[in-house]
Amino acid sequence: MVSDALTRVAAALLLVAASTATADPLQNAYFLCDVFAKTGVSTECEASNAQSSVSVIVDTTPTDAANICTVISQRMLEKKRFFGGRWRLQVFSPSQPTEPLASCPLK
Repeated sequence: MVSDALTRVAAALLLVAASTATADPLQNAYFLCDVFAKTGVSTECEASNAQSSVSVIVDTTPTDAANICTVISQRMLEKKRFFGGRWRLQVFSPSQPTEPLASCPLK
């Protein structure tokens, strides 16, 4: 269930200690991919420094993808994991891995 997936990722991000915060965008991107993998929400996540993006494949709807995007972006801010610049989180569907269902800034 997608809402369950969002809950698992958001909960995992809430458990992260603030002391692990970093301003290194690529390190934060890898951290975010690790959270998606450890929660089982997605086994396919790519952090790209060249494209300033974190791309994750989640079996979800466009509406839920937008919710995932918004909540994850906010949680990363709350945990003081900053990206700066043009970094984006992109949520893709397994059936359409070339066009994101949702995309949002990672601040």
